[in-house]
Amino acid sequence: MSNQNYKLPLITERFVYHLSRQCYRDSIEQKGLKANSKPHTIGFENAVFAHNHNFLDLEWYPLTLDKYDWDFYNPKNEGDRFLDDTDAILRMFEYTYDIWRIDTQKLNRQWYCDEVGEREFDKSLFRPKHLYVVTFGDIPRACIERASIEVAFESAKFDWGIVNMRRLKLVA
Repeated sequence: MSNQNYKLPLITERFVYHLSRQCYRDSIEQKGLKANSKPHTIGFENAVFAHNHNFLDLEWYPLTLDKYDWDFYNPKNEGDRFLDDTDAILRMFEYTYDIWRIDTQKLNRQWYCDEVGEREFDKSLFRPKHLYVVTFGDIPRACIERASIEVAFESAKFDWGIVNMRRLKLVA
């Protein structure tokens, strides 16, 4: 088994975020996050993946893949108002996902850059470097809590101008 795509150690933010389906909520609340990746599916085992930023967007896994399914299964009628990315994400979390905030200080474990995620998923102007991170081993319940989403307003300055946007910020 090779973990060659997960060798770059890094210092994360104090909190990193893991997405899971709501059907696993009870189990996670009782047992914490279980590292259950299998070597035959992604080449290694015993990993927990997370996101190293507290602003949520469609570049987060698995949202980066699920956005296509969401559009397919939720077609808009002619009278529907346009849903932007922020609205689509809010709807996905209402019905599908939970966000778990991992306290990296309590966990006190080395995190690594998920070089596969960095290489494979969208790269937009707003994506921070080292968004996708990974650690190995289970994460105890004492180190996690379920996060909620709030709408925040942010401006980003570029050489060509300023962009004002609505973003989704995660809070405990």
